[in-house]
Amino acid sequence: MTWIENIAVRSNGQLLLSVFTQPELRGINPLDPYPKPSLVYQFPNATGLLGTTEIEPDLFAVVTTNFSFTTGVSVPGSCTIWKVNLRNPTPEVRKAANIPAGGALNGIARLSRNVVLGSDTWAGVVHRIDLDTGNSAIVIHDETMKGPEALPTFGINGIRIHGRYLYYDNIGKGLFCRIPIDLRTGAATGPVEIISDDVQGADDFALSETAQTAYVANFLQNLLVRVTAQGKAKIIAGGPDGALFHGPTSAQFGRTPLDRNVVYVVSSGATFNPSASSGFDFVEGGKVVAVTVRD
Repeated sequence: MTWIENIAVRSNGQLLLSVFTQPELRGINPLDPYPKPSLVYQFPNATGLLGTTEIEPDLFAVVTTNFSFTTGVSVPGSCTIWKVNLRNPTPEVRKAANIPAGGALNGIARLSRNVVLGSDTWAGVVHRIDLDTGNSAIVIHDETMKGPEALPTFGINGIRIHGRYLYYDNIGKGLFCRIPIDLRTGAATGPVEIISDDVQGADDFALSETAQTAYVANFLQNLLVRVTAQGKAKIIAGGPDGALFHGPTSAQFGRTPLDRNVVYVVSSGATFNPSASSGFDFVEGGKVVAVTVRD
C-alpha cells in the first residue's frame, strides 16, 4: 500500500507527493478531470520519503530516510536531503546533505537561499541545513518540541516559516506553536507562543497567506482541523471513522486562481490502522483530498 507523507505544490498547480512506503516522489495535476499520479523520481538507498519544500521556483528539497516499521523509528543517520530540479522535462536530482544527527526530518521549510530548517520528530529539535555545503546543526530545542513522556518519539512534526516566525505543531502533545527566529541563522530570538493546545495528533499543516489560519492534518483522529491565530480549533473535515481520509499526514493550499481556496490533504491510508467501522480486513492506500475553505 502507499503511505503519502508530505505534499508540496508547484507554481503550475501540480502536486508533489512524498511517498513514505517507497522511496518515490510522485506528481499529480489535481485540476485534471481524471487526475492520475506519475513517478517523478525514485531515490536510491532509501525506504521512503519524508519532508519536502520549494527552495527556489521549481527547485525542491526532499528528505529520504530508512525507516523500520518493526522498530517504529528511522535508522540513525539515514536522513538525506536531495535537491530536485523540475525546470526541465527530465528531473535533475543530486544529494545535498546527510544529516548524521537527525532521527527523522519529518518537516522541512526554506529559511533562505539554499538553507532550510528541518524538524526532528524523534529528537524534538530543529536542524539548520546548508544545502550548498552540506553542513547541519541543531539551532532550536524547546520543551514544546519534545514528545510526551509516554511517547518520547512523537514530538515536533510539521513546520512552516512565515515572516520572522517558525510555526510548528507537536503530534504527541497536541500543540500548535510559533517562535520568532533569526532569518539568517534560524536560531530563536524570543520565547515560544503556544497558539493552541487542542490539536492532539497534529501532523503537518497548511498555513494561510496571512498566517491567521492553519489547517492541521490530525493523523490520529482522521481530521482536518482549522486553528485560528487566537487559538480556536474547529474540525472542518473528516471524522474518527476515516470515511474521508485515514491518517491524514500533510496539507497545502493550491497555488492557481482555480484552487487558491482549496486545501489539499494527503493521507497514510488504513494499512496500519484499519477503520473499525469498515472491519479489520479493510485497507486503503494514501490519497489526496481537496477541501474547499473560506481562506
